[in-house]
Amino acid sequence: MDIRDYPDSPLDSTRLRRLKPFLDRLYGELDLCHISPDPIEVVHEYALPEDREVAGFVASALAYGNVRQILRSVRNILAPLGARPSVAIREMGPGRTLETYRGFRHRFNSGADAAFLILSIGEALRRYGSLHALFLKGYRDVAPHIGPALEEFAGVLGSFSFPLVGEELGRLGIPSRARFFFSRPSAGSACKRLNLFLRWMV
Repeated sequence: MDIRDYPDSPLDSTRLRRLKPFLDRLYGELDLCHISPDPIEVVHEYALPEDREVAGFVASALAYGNVRQILRSVRNILAPLGARPSVAIREMGPGRTLETYRGFRHRFNSGADAAFLILSIGEALRRYGSLHALFLKGYRDVAPHIGPALEEFAGVLGSFSFPLVGEELGRLGIPSRARFFFSRPSAGSACKRLNLFLRWMV
């Protein structure tokens, strides 16, 4: 930080000089190398925003339980998608996706749940271009809080169906642990994992 970069700062140069060591220390303590183990570290493994949002949504969806188990599960889901998950996920059909994640398990979520998560994200990317664009579809800056935007975002992601896979995936309208990934304020949820995703993306 160089105080000459802030000529219009309301802080005088003496106060800025005193602030600099504090900010430098924070920067050093909060550098990326200090975030592990945390699910957000997976997001930083991708360079492009479109890949980061896919990794971020998967990581936040599974962000419950032991952090090392979470990291293992997130990487197990992302590994088959390669270096460009946002590209791979658009091209995966229901049958192939279910087969890819057949042996997956993260606490109470099964391979079918993981397949539904991946297929839903892929469908959103095909229809809206990005998760960002889908979120903005329901976002209103005049709304008193983020609830209505989360409601629409999760509602769309949870509304897709993949009939080619039959009963193994079905729809979220039938009993399914996959609905856990798409919590909604209208169901009384605090949407902690969805808010975690938003915080990471911001």
